Amino acid sequence: MATFYLMAEEPVHNRQQQSCRLIAEIQAPEGADSQSLQSAAQGFLKQKYGEALTFKPHSENAVSNYLQSDPGSFRDWRHLDSGILYWYLART
Repeated sequence: MATFYLMAEEPVHNRQQQSCRLIAEIQAPEGADSQSLQSAAQGFLKQKYGEALTFKPHSENAVSNYLQSDPGSFRDWRHLDSGILYWYLART
């Protein structure tokens, strides 16, 4: 299983209108088309949180720092064609 992380460069707002970091975790079987999965994940998240969002890849360590600073962060998931997208809203 391969895991990729993306983070939106711009903050988004949660249901309480708090400023949050949008973090995506993409899990895919070995040999899956990672570019296609990343594009699908970005497309879905842009529809949900705003078309103007831009994403950059991040390491697991960088993402962990954000998630550890907000242990109660919002989490959700969705199946992609050949993988799973988990996303988090970590308050800043």
